Amino acid sequence: MYYTYRTHLTEIVGNRDPLDQKINEVIKLGVTLPLPLKRNAALQRIIFFRLNAYDPSRVRVEDVMKVFSMTNDILMIEEDNSIVAGQLCICDLANISMAHIIQMQPAFLKKAIMIWQESSPIRQKGVHYINAPKIFEQLFALIKSMLSEKMRTRVSPNCRFVCETYR
Repeated sequence: MYYTYRTHLTEIVGNRDPLDQKINEVIKLGVTLPLPLKRNAALQRIIFFRLNAYDPSRVRVEDVMKVFSMTNDILMIEEDNSIVAGQLCICDLANISMAHIIQMQPAFLKKAIMIWQESSPIRQKGVHYINAPKIFEQLFALIKSMLSEKMRTRVSPNCRFVCETYR
């Protein structure tokens, strides 16, 4: 599945040159940040995803997801912890605008979810959304409807447990 999706979903996993101007801009914005393993290497790797770090009038969500997948590929190659203990994604949605949400078209969301849920060799332990505005509730319902039952239990709009575990 890993290679099948890479062949068919080139808008997310194709043309990933880090020196490309658009990709480099997303990297410099720090939209996707793998946090360092501090206390216990057996804990999941935390990926901090700041959806509010980019301007949707200048940056396409496809480029943001390319950088996210590039980061995952680097972790997969260079760090066993992401594969063995898994990965936990925390998405900060503070100050996102309607322009951010409009970029999340259902067809694109479905493709991104298929890569995350079905083809990634990294063990996905969960996604937690923090600082989510009211407008995100409808998008969150759409996202959950596309997930498998197993992954649905791992997606949460609440981050309290995660923050307490990693202090």
